[in-house]
Amino acid sequence: MQFSSRKIFLKFEQSWFTHPQKSFVGGFTLIEILIVISIIVVLLAISTSFFTNINKAESLKADVRNIVSVIDEARGKTLSSKNSSQYGVHFEEFNVILFTGATYSSGNPSNQVKNLGSLTHISSISLNGAGSDVIFDRLTGATSQNGTITVALKDSSDSKNILISSTGIIESQ
Repeated sequence: MQFSSRKIFLKFEQSWFTHPQKSFVGGFTLIEILIVISIIVVLLAISTSFFTNINKAESLKADVRNIVSVIDEARGKTLSSKNSSQYGVHFEEFNVILFTGATYSSGNPSNQVKNLGSLTHISSISLNGAGSDVIFDRLTGATSQNGTITVALKDSSDSKNILISSTGIIESQ
């Protein structure tokens, strides 16, 4: 038995070295590599687009929350009669400004400016009185400048509305 198995091994060894075209050559062809690279590029493009859209949507939501927070802060300070004053919010395309008093003054050092993110802006301001300020009444928190503030993405039609009721209650949609 040992002799025959050795004979088979020698025969295999001879065929391996005498017929190299029959031997297995490992590796990938250039076409296979290009196909794999192109599949990876397509998957990366799809995932990048997906995550970019998520980032934009989150930026819009965050800016709406920040604007609502500033409006709530102005109403809260007015209701508590902080410094025996009333407070308001002035809206600009890229800023929301919390101010003290019955009128907005751009040079007042007590103004608190909140900048919007780089992807969003205030696209429209539709308030009663056609202004860009919301001022809350002391003791009631009501406002005569009720209306809608629209926050939108700069390079898209996506937007969200902030509704300010005459009672001073704020809702975002």
